Amino acid sequence: LAATALEVLPRLVFAGFEEVGWRGYLEPRFVALGVADVRRHTIVGLIWAVWHIPYIMSTSGYSDLPIALFVPLLMTGVLVMAFVYGQMRLKSGSVWPVVLAHGMGNILAYPLIFGDFAVFEKPAIIATRPESILFIVIWGAITWGLMRRRPQQR
Repeated sequence: LAATALEVLPRLVFAGFEEVGWRGYLEPRFVALGVADVRRHTIVGLIWAVWHIPYIMSTSGYSDLPIALFVPLLMTGVLVMAFVYGQMRLKSGSVWPVVLAHGMGNILAYPLIFGDFAVFEKPAIIATRPESILFIVIWGAITWGLMRRRPQQR
């Protein structure tokens, strides 16, 4: 609990900067250009994923996966998150629910990743990070549900 409490402010601030850029600025610009949801979330998600790679690769102890496995899994995980966050932004009309969701995910995950509270024998399959197949499947299912309910053009 102490490790999680220490993560609250820095993770919310970091998520705030990211989300103000991705969902607060970039998403609305694409909406104004008439870019459909699927294309818009894909573009923002790919940019967001590529932006994360150098940051994560420079973070010691983040992942033990081989780079050839890590990068495509991370790209896929961040891409499905971009769809969920993009739809949250669209449905709420505000970036703040996305900042809170992103921040809370980081607040809960980082102590598990770096605090040795959880050790994952097969991190490519199950872990508290976007490059986990379980994470991708869960967030992919959420994406599918959100996108399926969209009455607008995809």
